[in-house]
Amino acid sequence: MKQKIALVVTSSGVVSKESLEKHNMYLAPMDIIFDDKTYKDLVEMPHEEFYKKVRLGNFPKTSLPNPLELEELFRKLLKEYDHVIYLTIASALSGTYENGRVIAEEVDPKRITVYDTETTAIIEGYMQETAARLIKEGKTVSEIIKALDALKEKWKIYFVVEDLKYLQINGRIGKAASFVAGILNIVPILQLTREGVDAFEKVRTSKKAFARLLELCKEANLKETDPIFIVHADSDKNMLNDLYNKIKELYPKNKIQTYLLTPTIGAHTGPGVFAVGWYKL
Repeated sequence: MKQKIALVVTSSGVVSKESLEKHNMYLAPMDIIFDDKTYKDLVEMPHEEFYKKVRLGNFPKTSLPNPLELEELFRKLLKEYDHVIYLTIASALSGTYENGRVIAEEVDPKRITVYDTETTAIIEGYMQETAARLIKEGKTVSEIIKALDALKEKWKIYFVVEDLKYLQINGRIGKAASFVAGILNIVPILQLTREGVDAFEKVRTSKKAFARLLELCKEANLKETDPIFIVHADSDKNMLNDLYNKIKELYPKNKIQTYLLTPTIGAHTGPGVFAVGWYKL
């Protein structure tokens, strides 16, 4: 008999509430903290509202999904489902995976699989939707995990940020590096890897950084079936449209999707991010 599997996901990779409903996913929201007030990402803090607050000078912090609420969710789902798969943001970026693993051990480790996606944002979101599709197709837990493991080898994502201060405050780059980059008008192109965020290249202007993102996409030599993602954080709409149109010229038959960066990740990058990513399937 087919196993009944529930899929729990962290808000770091969720595109929208509609996506949760469409794919029958259960949300473990991260907390977004402005001053002394805490909001549940996606539930109490829509993406657009988050970026409005940040643009007004409010600096956010984030925290893991509430442990007690996560435990309660696991116990509730196990009354209805045979097994729970919990997909988390990369353990290199957050303690969410370890937190989930500890809670799963307390609840029922044989019936809960906590899985480290080793990524985040839309790359994590694609893994979430893939797992949801495989559950719908009747795949087993081991088959789903095997498919997700294979996806880990197939993605790339590069990005540039509007202001390095957010990465500096969050410990992703040093204060001196942030200061020097600002003075010399250096724009680092960053890469998300399975180990975290790395510097990929440095160019002298935003225009050159934008052009380099396009070059990297072209150099990927993607097949028509490979999905392409453009991710932004309340970024310039004209530049966003230009980026989309130029990628469409490179890959006219590919599915190109544009997403607003989730607040959980936007809290660490700040607004004005441009990212281009893809899966080579």
